[in-house]
Amino acid sequence: MSTSNATAAPSSNVSSKLRSQAMSKRLDPPSVILTLSCPDGPGIVHAVTGFLAARKMNIMDSAQFGDPTTGTFFMRVHAAEPEAAGGDQPGDLEYSQRRQTFVKDLTVEFEQEFGADREVKVEIHAAEEKPRTLIMVSKIGRQ
Repeated sequence: MSTSNATAAPSSNVSSKLRSQAMSKRLDPPSVILTLSCPDGPGIVHAVTGFLAARKMNIMDSAQFGDPTTGTFFMRVHAAEPEAAGGDQPGDLEYSQRRQTFVKDLTVEFEQEFGADREVKVEIHAAEEKPRTLIMVSKIGRQ
């Protein structure tokens, strides 16, 4: 029977490594969620992604669906905001106000660019805002 000469690392070394790894991870950039619905047709994804790219926003996630029975197109885009100048820090009052202004301005610009051409319903909000959600379940129809 052999015994190992190695000893377990002290917990302080392990926890300091975990802390340094967590601190070294870059915080997610500020981002927005854009959801829209409109009559389906060609070029919608191109127009929306072009709108965001023109504002130097990076698309982090995108999903879309065209409903053939209603002819309605649905899209959800998660996009990172352009980098803010001046090293803003989350939690600062100025940072929060600037973000709110950015989201409002982005919504107005989007509605001006797309609202006249199509019957577009759009909602843009900061990604950290969690919308109120209601999940309902029914046993009706189960056999």
